[in-house]
Amino acid sequence: MSRLEASRNVLCPNPPSLDRALPYHIGNGWFGGMLPLTAAAMLAANSKIYAGLWYPVIVAAATFVIGMLFIRETKNHKIHTS
Repeated sequence: MSRLEASRNVLCPNPPSLDRALPYHIGNGWFGGMLPLTAAAMLAANSKIYAGLWYPVIVAAATFVIGMLFIRETKNHKIHTS
């Protein structure tokens, strides 16, 4: 084991898997990173001070609807398999 691998194991012994980390970072980068630009553009287009709030409200509502439609309930299901 190299020094780099050893230091990685000490700093982050259980790294998150790529199937969860990649969509998380893409979502934060696109929706969170574009928020100031989109809000400013909406403000400039409408010249209403609260026009930029529609973007985060729409993204939050879309996230809620998609989550309710596609994420299963895990109350009575075994999710950890050992």
